[in-house]
Amino acid sequence: MTKQSGFTLIELILVIILLGVLSVTALPRFVDLSGEANAAVLKTMAGTLRSTANIAHTKAIIARRNGGFTNGFDFDGVYFDKGYPLGTSFGDSDGVPEILELVEYGSNDFTIAENFNGQSISGELTREMYITTRNRMASGAGHTQIAASGCYVSYETYVDAYKAPEIIVDLSGC
Repeated sequence: MTKQSGFTLIELILVIILLGVLSVTALPRFVDLSGEANAAVLKTMAGTLRSTANIAHTKAIIARRNGGFTNGFDFDGVYFDKGYPLGTSFGDSDGVPEILELVEYGSNDFTIAENFNGQSISGELTREMYITTRNRMASGAGHTQIAASGCYVSYETYVDAYKAPEIIVDLSGC
């Protein structure tokens, strides 16, 4: 009689289970998906800002019967510039950018900074808001810090031109 050597089926199953448990506990330490999560959240916020601005603009046109879009007017408690909600807080003391007064969002999830005298790519005067995720940058960061991070959304309304807000998404640093 020859002696057979090898592993039993139970031993193989135990090794497979042990490797599965180790991979489930160790893999998250080596794979960081937070950058992709931050990018997804900021893309969603950009879409939300775009939709909210367009809806608010449409409601203001209907309510004002396509007239009276002077530089700065109040509509439903939100301050507008040239027909679109401002990206900065204005006319009230809550410190919340006007566009965000129309959006439901987790205020503890985002770091928001304003720039009252911004400049668009074409050189026009804008009111700007920069948003990044709170796990990316702590509250209190300025707009230049957020922009330098390369992981943000900016919402810029024009002061002197009747144009839709410019929404810039930079995910290069996420």
